[in-house]
Amino acid sequence: MANGKKPVTTGEHLIALYGHVEGFKKDIKHLHEDVSKIDRKTDRVIYYIIAGSFSTILTLVGLFSIFIK
Repeated sequence: MANGKKPVTTGEHLIALYGHVEGFKKDIKHLHEDVSKIDRKTDRVIYYIIAGSFSTILTLVGLFSIFIK
């Protein structure tokens, strides 16, 4: 149990297991929140890469059109 004593009765075992399950639920929730933060940051980086490559392509097309005329 949380207080350092080993559970003796069935009720104490159930309470100890319930505490462990609740702890796992909190850990999973925390990990899920961290993953969603990483997803948002990854999406932002991908959008910056797409925007940068698109603007580079437009710049090169503009330069080529100037030199062709």
